[in-house]
Amino acid sequence: MDVNPSVFLKRHDTTLMKDLHFQQLVPEISKSQPVSNLPPASSQASSKESTAFIIGLILRGGVILSATITCMGLLLLALTPGGITEHRLVTFPHTLTEVWAGLLGLHPQAVIALQMVLRGFGITM
Repeated sequence: MDVNPSVFLKRHDTTLMKDLHFQQLVPEISKSQPVSNLPPASSQASSKESTAFIIGLILRGGVILSATITCMGLLLLALTPGGITEHRLVTFPHTLTEVWAGLLGLHPQAVIALQMVLRGFGITM
């Protein structure tokens, strides 16, 4: 494969010229437009990082809550008399009243349905 050195030099010279032109413009822009009312870039970055950290904690908490509720429902399903039967696996409460009544009676399907209700309201993931 033959490489023409003149093509490389032309591209290299163009890039150097753009860099030099940019370096000459930067001081002019900073002198002509004062930006004293803006907070320093480091405080903006730290506030964005803290916001992302808080959002991450909230999302992680929702996932952990969702997994905990589902595991509790599955554990209740396995430990209740009658065990895991086909009828129990397909029978779930369909209204909020049925979910509440099932939670008061410690029905495993109601606990799992509670997790789905919380997910619908955006509380868990």
